[in-house]
Amino acid sequence: MSSPITLETLRSDYAQANSIQTKTQLVAFHLKNYIITAAVEHLKAQRAQGKDVSELMKEVQNWFQDLEALKTTLGQQVQNKDQARKQFSDFSLYLFKKANDQFQSGNYSQQLAEEFSTVILLFEAYSIFDSPSQEIDSNSKDPFYSISIEIYAYIEKSSMEYFLQLSFSFYDITLIFP
Repeated sequence: MSSPITLETLRSDYAQANSIQTKTQLVAFHLKNYIITAAVEHLKAQRAQGKDVSELMKEVQNWFQDLEALKTTLGQQVQNKDQARKQFSDFSLYLFKKANDQFQSGNYSQQLAEEFSTVILLFEAYSIFDSPSQEIDSNSKDPFYSISIEIYAYIEKSSMEYFLQLSFSFYDITLIFP
């Protein structure tokens, strides 16, 4: 997760996963699994610091129930990691291409920013397919990983260009309407 982990960011990420579930349940399942794993780690860290985790605990319990219900719906599909990995990477690249096409056409909107945010979350969540002991590096033979590194860098650059364009637009507006 690229931003600091808080209950609000976890909720936002989970909402993105729910949105994806209407398009592809298998991708949503693995994304939710990734988010819940991050939430449990955050919960442990907060508890170790002596913080109140009751609200987060309730949220995580609800998410676990939701994940189990989705797992039941998906049945055997959940067990096929190769199929899940392929569908996850295909969907992520599809969403990136869709967002990038909008960006390239100059269609800057809140929806575009949200789609890029979802793409970044998907790229981060792709790590769910690797065993915890397996270290991923830039020499990975996984083509999705290699592509996602390049795309992630591109998104960061594009986002900076987008925000610069917005700030210049705002500056132009303030010149017209002082």
